[in-house]
Amino acid sequence: MAIPLHDGWWQRLKRWIAPRLGNTDHVGRLAEDAACRLLRERGFTIRHRNARTPKGEADIIADSPAGVHVVVEVKSRVRKIDAPARSNATSPLASITHEKRERLQAIARHLMRANRWGRSEVRIDVIAIEFEVAEGRPVLKSAEVFEGAIGV
Repeated sequence: MAIPLHDGWWQRLKRWIAPRLGNTDHVGRLAEDAACRLLRERGFTIRHRNARTPKGEADIIADSPAGVHVVVEVKSRVRKIDAPARSNATSPLASITHEKRERLQAIARHLMRANRWGRSEVRIDVIAIEFEVAEGRPVLKSAEVFEGAIGV
């Protein structure tokens, strides 16, 4: 396999490791794409994806039809036939730990200060996306929005 010369060593290493470990970046990108489509269908305006702040990264920053600024965390799971029952039964929301909630709150507070948003105009939503594997590819099974899932 020829590797383009303009790629850095990190991209080459990731491309070499990904097939060996399972490419979760690809599934994460698919989940974020599905979340953006869902939000747009509900009338949201997507302001930014993968927004980096000093406090961490926000998957999606959007404005609701009511004018509320929304920080969106996207969590996904891939359901596989040959996976253990416990793995297939675990909700995508199970991966939101106490530390993750605190980080999302810090990100939202940072965005409020940096953009001069009022406290009443901001909320943190979580979108849980589930995929099934069909013909070796992830196919969207379900998407559920939890508005205001984490308090600011």
